[in-house]
Amino acid sequence: MSDAVSTKAATSTHTTTEEFETPRVKLIDNTTIMTVQVQGDGSERSQQKALALYQALVRRLSLLRIEEVARRDEGIEDTLQSAKNKLVIAQQQLSNYKVNSGLSFPGQVDNLSVNVEQLRRQRTEVLVQAQQSTRRLQQLAVNLGISSQQAADAFLLQADQQFQQNLKSYSETTANLAVLRSKWGLNHPDVVRELAKQDASGIGLRDRSTTLLGREMGQQALATLNLSTDDQGGGRASFRDLIAVQAEQRGLSEAVRTLDQQIGSLDSRLSNLSQKQSKLESLGREMQTAEAIFASTIAKLDLGKSEIFSAYPLAQLVAEPRDL
Repeated sequence: MSDAVSTKAATSTHTTTEEFETPRVKLIDNTTIMTVQVQGDGSERSQQKALALYQALVRRLSLLRIEEVARRDEGIEDTLQSAKNKLVIAQQQLSNYKVNSGLSFPGQVDNLSVNVEQLRRQRTEVLVQAQQSTRRLQQLAVNLGISSQQAADAFLLQADQQFQQNLKSYSETTANLAVLRSKWGLNHPDVVRELAKQDASGIGLRDRSTTLLGREMGQQALATLNLSTDDQGGGRASFRDLIAVQAEQRGLSEAVRTLDQQIGSLDSRLSNLSQKQSKLESLGREMQTAEAIFASTIAKLDLGKSEIFSAYPLAQLVAEPRDL
């Protein structure tokens, strides 16, 4: 009964709006059906006006539906674009953080934690071996009648080729001198010559030991080192064992220090990556939320397009116009 409908109906029947009388509309109780009565000049003219009114009503409803859908779509499109922008930003933030944080895969922190625990177990095993080696070293030092410091000094001097050469020369001249002095007096040329060699070797030993140890070696220390050149008895074997155990103990101690450094470095990295992992998970949740909102908005847009009759229901002609 609106002007838009009546004007359209009047135009289609070639009459004016004033001539197109207002129809009588009645709703049937408890139904969605209504009856419309239209008057005209004769039954045929009345039927034409009734059909024209129905067609005008249908066209008007179609136009209203289009306008309503456009209005809804406009709001949803704005929401969709906003959701899309937020999703793009969330994805970009997550991607950039992955690149800058050094986190390349989800289980990286867990793998690093496992590596740290493995290094800790390895350190414990090596530390036990180092302690056992230290006890063997102390026992060998006791067997040889030397202190741990003397054993350490012997190890350092034993590894120096120049000192060992001087020691060998000193030992040889001392042995030769003992033989010569059993035959000749102190003034014999051969004895004097060997004494000079012995003094030179002794000076070489003292100078080299001072360079290596920061102090001169006495005769007692020199006698201890003679164990390494004594081919008789068990002295040489014991000293060899001491040198081997000393090398083993130092190697194990160095291994413990290296493992400590590695564990400390990985612990620091693990702490740093754990904090970054928390931030990464937060960004991941934000991206998932943005994806859910974007998907929900698209679903609403599709649903709105499918429900074109939600605001203005479909109008159908139940019965053709007829005379009353």
